[in-house]
Amino acid sequence: MATSKNIDFDPYFILGLTIPCSDSDIDKAYKKAALKWHPDKAIRNGISKEDSEKRFGQIYQAYQFLKDESLRETYDEEVANKKRRKEYEEERRATSSARRQGFEDKLKAREEVFESRKRKNQASKASFNFDKELERLKKEGAAYLAKIVEQEHRKAAATKTSTVPQANLPENESIYHISADKLRELEEAELEGL
Repeated sequence: MATSKNIDFDPYFILGLTIPCSDSDIDKAYKKAALKWHPDKAIRNGISKEDSEKRFGQIYQAYQFLKDESLRETYDEEVANKKRRKEYEEERRATSSARRQGFEDKLKAREEVFESRKRKNQASKASFNFDKELERLKKEGAAYLAKIVEQEHRKAAATKTSTVPQANLPENESIYHISADKLRELEEAELEGL
């Protein structure tokens, strides 16, 4: 609450005072707080040394700050301005609360619609990505299946062409001792079997 160039705490609170107060009130409050928070006495009262040293330093700073009339007047003006501003804001809020509430409700409804649409868009994107991935996997599976079928066809074709037809000859005849007519008959029989 204090001016930032001097102190960063409320000097009245540290000394237990209220605005306005006299110089004698400041002196009395300083002596009382200094006795309570002095590091040597605070340890006996169960207060840690670090806390008491910090608070004792703040008490001294608050005392020096409030004893300076110009700093105290500036600070008192700042506090009064903040108090007036707060009262003004509360009054303004009370007088225009119905109108403002209507605007706030409309804004809140719009924000909810926006968030709902945003969630729906995210869900549709997720399902779109799922559908896209599913389609990709189907294509990949079909390509793999086509590859397997092609390999099987090639394998079957290779075994068909690589097998030499065997002539069905009686046991006592050899292919070398067969007549041309008999050879033609065997060829025709084999070709018909294919």
